[in-house]
Amino acid sequence: HLTETRGFDVIPRMLEAFAEDRTTAEVFQDVLDLDLADYDRQFREFVGRIVGDYKMVPRWDRETVAALEKRVKEDETDGEAWVRLGWARLQRGVAIDAGGALAKALTLIPDHPDVVLLQGRLAELNGRLDLAAEAYERFLGLGEDDLHARLFLAGRIMQRGDDTAAAIPHLEAAKACFPYQTGKQSPYVILAKLYRGSGEMEKAIAELEAY
Repeated sequence: HLTETRGFDVIPRMLEAFAEDRTTAEVFQDVLDLDLADYDRQFREFVGRIVGDYKMVPRWDRETVAALEKRVKEDETDGEAWVRLGWARLQRGVAIDAGGALAKALTLIPDHPDVVLLQGRLAELNGRLDLAAEAYERFLGLGEDDLHARLFLAGRIMQRGDDTAAAIPHLEAAKACFPYQTGKQSPYVILAKLYRGSGEMEKAIAELEAY
């Protein structure tokens, strides 16, 4: 991203600055004249152009987390920063602190898709699966999509066993969210098993070939 938008010359300058034990925020500000929040936005836009419609929650690194904590400290009404901080804390296994950040976000931007999705994920982790399903359905109803949400909803349908075909739209959508998902949680693999169970071997083979 940096070489494409700023040219290769910035890389040696940044490396020299890092060698002086300067923080990431300082390096970005001095070399690129950007704060981390602005770079985060630009990078997400850049990645969005590359991966198109892939739908997964990004992982936030330590520098970005520090920048988010600074944002909410400076402005407690920054709902976007609160929900991102909630996701970052959850990714680090601190569900209680994630819940605290979510509570802040809920008072500010309750209908933001990332807030609704985080509600679903925390409910799922706490074993409140019905609430998780409701949140994920609401998230999808907002016109958004997410790999994990789709796999969760498909799994719920398949566990019930009464209408497994209803899981197919979720699994097809999951493939579009991130086609490169591998392992047992690959929607291709799950679809292959579903089709094999219903005796549709040609479809099962086609899914495995695509996988």
